[in-house]
Amino acid sequence: MRISKIIVENYRSAKKIEVEPSKFAIFVGQNNHGKTNFFEAIAWFYNAKSSNPDEYFDRDSKNKISVEIFFDDVIDSDINKLITDANKTKIRNLLSGGTAFSVLKTSIDHKRKYFLNGEDKGNPSGLDTAINEFLPKLEYVNTKIRLDDVSKYKDKNPIGIMLSGVLTAIIESSQDYTKPIAVVFMQVSGSNVGDVLTNYVIAGLGAAGIGAQTGATKLIPSGSFIRTAGMAKVAGSGNTYCTDRAIEVDTISLEPCT
Repeated sequence: MRISKIIVENYRSAKKIEVEPSKFAIFVGQNNHGKTNFFEAIAWFYNAKSSNPDEYFDRDSKNKISVEIFFDDVIDSDINKLITDANKTKIRNLLSGGTAFSVLKTSIDHKRKYFLNGEDKGNPSGLDTAINEFLPKLEYVNTKIRLDDVSKYKDKNPIGIMLSGVLTAIIESSQDYTKPIAVVFMQVSGSNVGDVLTNYVIAGLGAAGIGAQTGATKLIPSGSFIRTAGMAKVAGSGNTYCTDRAIEVDTISLEPCT
């Protein structure tokens, strides 16, 4: 899913702006020519429950603020990312098999209206909740905020959230990250590599759904990646390795390396 068009009317200095962004867009312009107002209008679309007097064009509340964002190229995997089946059903009902829709918000009531092929679908009960989860997240960094406050890599900072989104998209689209993974945590009776293995846990991640296992040698699905927290014998592609690195394996023999 992508944003295909944004229409802003009567927000601060913007009488009307219509933009059709590419997949990666950079806005360049002189100071005091409306760049910030355009992005703050998008933030208003996402967050506003009321409007301040200075947000209206010419500071006149008779000038209705309107922001409409058009979304295109919706695919089934976008919908499947939603957590609940109820929200998935609401989005599918809205789209009715289509791949595009738009959302309009105005200062009249600060509520959303949904449009499909130009047809007003109103605001059915419960749809806002599904849409909140479905729409792309906005990370707007206000120019009044100190750069140091947002540039530090933290999970809830704008930079951290944006990087997380980029990495998630890469992981979801790369086959290298879709293979099942197993992580082995070993506890030995001594500090040396050759000491006797006394306990271990296999924690499964990814498509394999291995779950937690304890005991003797366990089979892991062919094509899995194995990483051991400590040295262990692993068999893969007809060979046996003593390793603590992530390699593709067929089975793992949890015997201490000697």
